[in-house]
Amino acid sequence: MSADDWAYLAARSDADFPNGLFRIYFRPSLNAVGRTALDVAYLATAAQASADAASGSLATQMALGTAANGVGNEPMDLPRMAFLNSEGFRQWDLAAHHYPNLQNATYQITAHDLDKLLLCTSGTRTWTLPVVTDVWIGWRARLRNRSGASLTLNPGSAADAINGGTAGTGIAIATGSAILTLVCTGANAFEVA
Repeated sequence: MSADDWAYLAARSDADFPNGLFRIYFRPSLNAVGRTALDVAYLATAAQASADAASGSLATQMALGTAANGVGNEPMDLPRMAFLNSEGFRQWDLAAHHYPNLQNATYQITAHDLDKLLLCTSGTRTWTLPVVTDVWIGWRARLRNRSGASLTLNPGSAADAINGGTAGTGIAIATGSAILTLVCTGANAFEVA
């Protein structure tokens, strides 16, 4: 409600409404008060929603503020955020990227394996890369096969290719391989070297 509306209401007196003219003059005043009440109710609801969101965000930050996961502490520190540019603020659990991921079974590699060492130590296994559209150009992970058998690495979709090969065709990673780097290099493309 504007200052003019309040001034209008304050200036009203009984003399302003002779012969039932209150219906013409007073009703707009009541409507102005009603609109103001609705505005106040809307703003109070919006303020409550903002306060709820802020308290949830603070609780999350406090929970993540431990020595293991807090901003400014390893493994999620500011250099990592700067290095990843806009991707640096992906889901919080990507922050644990320093820890090896031991997989001695069939495994679906995901975006959460960013910068992790994927390690296979036993058996003949098949792993599948993420679909290129689920990661980003420059997404990378490392792989080591110490299983004593060959590891098959398949693309995430029939449209994706590995090392410029036929789309949808996997490659074999020999046992005892050096640590290989998996990198998304563009649309439907991964390089493994």
